[in-house]
Amino acid sequence: PSEKPPQARGWPSKRLPPKTAFFVMKSFCARDVKISIQKGIWATQQRNEARLNAAFEKYDAVVLFFSVNESRAFQGYAKMASRTGESEQVWTAIDGAQSWGGVFKVKWQTIYDLNFTETGHLRNPLNENKQVKISRDGQEMDPEVGFQLCDLFDKGYAANPMQSMKRRKLADIEAQTAVKKQRTDPHDRHGGGGGGSGGGSGGSANGYGK
Repeated sequence: PSEKPPQARGWPSKRLPPKTAFFVMKSFCARDVKISIQKGIWATQQRNEARLNAAFEKYDAVVLFFSVNESRAFQGYAKMASRTGESEQVWTAIDGAQSWGGVFKVKWQTIYDLNFTETGHLRNPLNENKQVKISRDGQEMDPEVGFQLCDLFDKGYAANPMQSMKRRKLADIEAQTAVKKQRTDPHDRHGGGGGGSGGGSGGSANGYGK
């Protein structure tokens, strides 16, 4: 008999096509990821756009892993649902210093706080075989590793659905991140993506996406 729980067949990771590309999206703050979850949109740095759009055209699916800087965790994964710039929504950077590209649609799959301690065995051949937690904004991930990471998200959510940004208040998330920032591993301080406040409407997600 299989060791996997019956609901595993319905996990988003099990529905991903074999020809899927994977990238890491870093965010300066939890608020931006909350906006993305609520509105089904994202915006990344302009230097990432060409690579994402090329993957969107070449592959059957493009998965984005989200991680808030200083959080020492991934917050979930979503699929690109349009090319960059194809959403009518607006995303404004708070600091005004970053150059954000066009807004694009995303469809969230699983929203779960996956701590970096749970991903230490996963290394990315496309990033000098470093642990997946050591990723800059826009870093591509080897497909075999990407599928394994998706599986970890789904297993984690199935075991502990309350450990999800979707179910927690923003103030609690930001307070927790501030505490973790005091003892952050320097290798976790990479990238930056998303940024600022969003507008308009878009997709929504539970712990598992539809």
